[in-house]
Amino acid sequence: MSKATIISAVVIVGMGAVGGGGYYYVAQQAEQKFQENINLIKSALPGSTLTYANHHISIFSQDVTMDKVVFKDDDGITYSADKVDIIFGLGNSLPKFIVDKVAIKEDGSDDNDVTVEHLELEDAKAEAGWIVIENGAIKKLYPSKISFDLLNIQNFEYREGSHSNFKIAQYQMTNYGLSKKTKITLKDLLITAGSDKFKLSAITLNQVNLAEMSQDQEALFNNNDIYTISTQELMKRYSETFAKLKFDLFSIDQLQYKKQYIGTLKLAHYDVKNYGFGRQSDQSLKGFSLVDGFGRNNYFKLASLDVNGVDFSLINRIYQNLNYTNYDLFMASFLAMQKDYIQQENAQKANISLTDLKSVFGDAQISLGSIKANVEVQQQGERQAIYSLDNLTFTLPKDYSNTQILTDLGYKVISVSGILREQYQLQTKLLSLSLDQLLFKDIGQVSATFKANIPVNLNYNNLVDNLQNPDVKFREFTLTMKSTGFIEKFIQQVSQEQGISEEEVKKNIVNSVKAGSVYLETMSPTFAGEVIKAANQWVQDPQKTEIKLTSIPTSPLNGASLAGRNEQETFDLLNMHIKAEPVN
Repeated sequence: MSKATIISAVVIVGMGAVGGGGYYYVAQQAEQKFQENINLIKSALPGSTLTYANHHISIFSQDVTMDKVVFKDDDGITYSADKVDIIFGLGNSLPKFIVDKVAIKEDGSDDNDVTVEHLELEDAKAEAGWIVIENGAIKKLYPSKISFDLLNIQNFEYREGSHSNFKIAQYQMTNYGLSKKTKITLKDLLITAGSDKFKLSAITLNQVNLAEMSQDQEALFNNNDIYTISTQELMKRYSETFAKLKFDLFSIDQLQYKKQYIGTLKLAHYDVKNYGFGRQSDQSLKGFSLVDGFGRNNYFKLASLDVNGVDFSLINRIYQNLNYTNYDLFMASFLAMQKDYIQQENAQKANISLTDLKSVFGDAQISLGSIKANVEVQQQGERQAIYSLDNLTFTLPKDYSNTQILTDLGYKVISVSGILREQYQLQTKLLSLSLDQLLFKDIGQVSATFKANIPVNLNYNNLVDNLQNPDVKFREFTLTMKSTGFIEKFIQQVSQEQGISEEEVKKNIVNSVKAGSVYLETMSPTFAGEVIKAANQWVQDPQKTEIKLTSIPTSPLNGASLAGRNEQETFDLLNMHIKAEPVN
């Protein structure tokens, strides 16, 4: 505990006897008692000195004021204030405590290390045992046993040397105490260390159960085994405590952090609303950016991120069941808790939206119009979700073999948009996925569907076990592809490079497919023939023809169904077909 805290506690306790209560003191008695308590403070802190220019005691209002107060401890630290104004109530109550122009200075320092223009505490109360002092030192402090209507600190500044500085224009806490909802406001925070700088305009935390959280933390750290328990147990206890946190609003405005030679981080606004277990919370982020500090013009920018209708505190409940050595046990605990939560609460509806992302790193550039997700989970465990991607654009890397064919065709930038639909039924364990028109601009378009029975209690560490699981059943897969420019460009380029007609290029493509289908014929001659026919039809008019691949077994397949089968039998069971169809 800092000496400043000890000194403050002794001053408050020592001065408390001045007020007493009612009209107990006459003026002369009040003056005598005041001097006795000044002497008590000095004797409680050997080697210290306390001086003041003048003082006044009101026997009616129980108001004690002192001007030009200077306290110096035995370590050479000087605490001074222009004015101290206190009203003491009955017992451990403090109706008013005001200090103006506070300064703290260490011997040898050229300037004040800490200054506070104004400090105010209103209607403070403390229960018995809120502080434990042994041998002149504070051994324990219980913030949950304290309550007050207002704590207001204005223009706080801390300096360490000539290059580091910490400033707060205002810090205010109202309505603190058990069974109370507290509001905390911080304005104009500035931290500097050399050329590094951190600043923000405002932080607000509203209707938070802060004293209750303090009480849980006190119980946690006063437990004798806190320093001997495992890290996992400590994490669990922290999570249990933090999971009880509730508030109506947490917001940050105009945050900026600049680190020399590293970069600058900026955040225009961030807020969380209606946070707490069982609550449908909202999060919103606006104007986030990270800019390279080396002058290379690298940056990452995000216009907005909104997440609505999610119980974020559920994550903390999940941490209570963490098992770092067994992922399956963790997943089992998570799924059981999620199922129980869904059955107890109303249906969950979550919406996620990310808009206008831009990133530049060297020659690599990425931009995104938006990503949106709409998820709904019913009490019966049924889940429906729609994920949409709009105008994801990125530059292709130079001299990279996997994308060389695209760069050779003149594609420098790729743009992608599409929609993914998901549906899961807990009772039937049926998962359905549908990819609707994943469009690669001027390249091609892909659509797909997938259906399978997949239980939630899969063995995530062993895929072989999953394939042998009788509850895992494959039902359907379809894939549809259409060219929107790629095949045409490829045919034109080959025609120009080899000096042959485009019709000859198309024949060569079909012949290459035939050569590649020789091995396929040994497994399924029918399917191999379909591949060659579809390729021939597709290359004739790629933008008006689409390729459709299907695999729809006559009955659902699992690992046991395919065990011991040869390749031809497997193909027959999968019932795979491919064909080219005209586009309407």
